[in-house]
Amino acid sequence: MVRNSAERILTELHGEFRHIFDDQELRSRLLEACGSVSRVPDDLSYYLVDDVSVQTTPDGEVDVHWFCHLGDDRLDIAVFRLRTKELSLCGQSLSFVEGAKVASAMDPDMAEAVLAALELQKASGLDLFERWCFASDEWRRSHLICPVCGDRIYPYRADDRMFHAGCDRCGWESQKKYYYESKFADVESMKAERKRAKKAHEREMAFKEQYQKLTDQINSYGLAAIHESPKNEVFHHYLDGLRKAQEMLKNTETTMLEKLKSKR
Repeated sequence: MVRNSAERILTELHGEFRHIFDDQELRSRLLEACGSVSRVPDDLSYYLVDDVSVQTTPDGEVDVHWFCHLGDDRLDIAVFRLRTKELSLCGQSLSFVEGAKVASAMDPDMAEAVLAALELQKASGLDLFERWCFASDEWRRSHLICPVCGDRIYPYRADDRMFHAGCDRCGWESQKKYYYESKFADVESMKAERKRAKKAHEREMAFKEQYQKLTDQINSYGLAAIHESPKNEVFHHYLDGLRKAQEMLKNTETTMLEKLKSKR
């Protein structure tokens, strides 16, 4: 039937992905176009962000557009012209599909067409999550991804009512729990998760920078101290400085532990 032909074509195309990239050179180009992956993805659709739509031409022809999202734009990877036949069944006129042919494509070679689309997406500067946001609600619900690295995620029930999710690839975990699994397909919810993860990462990086500076200063101070001769008066200044520094660190630790106790 015409109404389900687009999904059938998309299923066939996705099935062919497993074979058309068996060639080593094509596989290498595919991995480079996807970025940050070491093997051909089980479901390339996650990287291609592709879908299909059925459109009728002014001449009455029926086309299936296989497209991918490129920001606000839709980029046709290929267009298939359906060969249809009208039949009467139980008094109703039905349109059946007898076949399909490629009306146009980014490249006659399907592997090259897919690579061209992926390379254009990569060149757009949008990462996988940003491209995911432009897809349809239905597509996102069937393609849940980590808002940080874009890897596939599988939400699970954190308790009897709430859903939670985490990413095995980058370590992201959802900060909120949701009543519905579909919330992980909601753009605003996942943008908020991405923002929270970014802030947490920035705080961690700031801590590491401060800690490294502190470590460098302590090492420098310690190196100067142990090379100082006990005969010199400054030797005792170093000792006094070490004791004061230890006291300051101990006071800081005590204050932090008090804050921890107040939350228990």
